[in-house]
Amino acid sequence: MRLLGEAFPLLVQVGPMQFTEESVREMAALYEPYFARGERYATVSLQPRNAKTPGAKERKLIVDWVTSARVAEATKRLCVASATVLPNPIARGVFTAMLWVWSPAVPVRPVATIEEGLDHCFDGITRAELKLPKPEAVLRQEILHALRGVI
Repeated sequence: MRLLGEAFPLLVQVGPMQFTEESVREMAALYEPYFARGERYATVSLQPRNAKTPGAKERKLIVDWVTSARVAEATKRLCVASATVLPNPIARGVFTAMLWVWSPAVPVRPVATIEEGLDHCFDGITRAELKLPKPEAVLRQEILHALRGVI
């Protein structure tokens, strides 16, 4: 589990090869410093290539964390854009259907590629008039380089 924050206000969450109770706790802990910062951000979430799909227990743990009052409030207040990378079209369809019955604190866009996720989040950052630490093209290249071999 990693949370790349070098391009803040863009955060890139790379999930584990397999979600467990421990990795969900780790994910929650990785976001805490950004919630405490109180600065707006956008986030792209993805799983490494060949990662196992979270089981029912792990999905429930993730949903319980995301929908907890404190996390939902912080997300609604701070997150300007969110994308989840799901290369598999069936997984994207299932996620989209899930969004019909679950309204996250901030709209989450299911996308097929990291590039689409970056596009969505950089658009959100631009709309929110947040300042990037480097030009978008440079950050995009650095992120894709950092993720080489992962996705």
